[in-house]
Amino acid sequence: MTELSIAARETRRVGSITVTYLPDGYGLLEPAAAFPAWTGAATRLPVSVGSFLIATADRLLLVDLGLGPVAFDVPGFASFSSGALPDSLAAEGHRPADVDTVLFTHLHHDHVGWAEAFTHARYVVAEAEWRHWHGTDSPVGPSPAIQDALAARVEFAADGDEVAPGVRVLAAPGHTPGHLAVEIADGGERLLIIGDALHTRAQVAAPSLCFAFDADPGEAQRTREKLLADDVPFAGGHFTGTVFGR
Repeated sequence: MTELSIAARETRRVGSITVTYLPDGYGLLEPAAAFPAWTGAATRLPVSVGSFLIATADRLLLVDLGLGPVAFDVPGFASFSSGALPDSLAAEGHRPADVDTVLFTHLHHDHVGWAEAFTHARYVVAEAEWRHWHGTDSPVGPSPAIQDALAARVEFAADGDEVAPGVRVLAAPGHTPGHLAVEIADGGERLLIIGDALHTRAQVAAPSLCFAFDADPGEAQRTREKLLADDVPFAGGHFTGTVFGR
């Protein structure tokens, strides 16, 4: 499809905890539109879209819920195709009803697309994130229908809160006001799920490269620099090839 393939299902172990990337679909971005300071090639930039399944000894969590069963174009910006998350979850031997907790790094539409399919689970998000989007009808935020699905079950978590043994959330604002990262730690090992703090490997080398929808570009850059300074393996859900890196 492109220079780098869209990320496939892939698992990493963190001590006794497993973290598995579950593909939902992909986007093809116009790089100069997505990254205003882009100076590279004009070829459309692929991004993966999906979720992370965290399996502990007795808990099953999902981080983000993809884009949902859709395909659409945003003229001059991107095209998207998705809908594979239920099959990706089934390939791991699970149904939506098996998931007890959904953690949202943030509530952009490509992270909440299957929210109406997991309404038996706890929904955990930063309070600032929920307050920012609730009651709005933004094309990049959760639709009113998905907001209704969230509202019935939403719980708030703050920086440092543990939501399951070995799983805690960390404040990582900038891309959105209440953006979170998720830290998995067990057996002396760590992994960070970084949400949309980074969208592409180019930002690893150039953390000043801001995304068009970063709510606070300066804060987003500081968050990227802070995360990258912590020399720990991380997972970026929009990366291609593999979502896991360091």
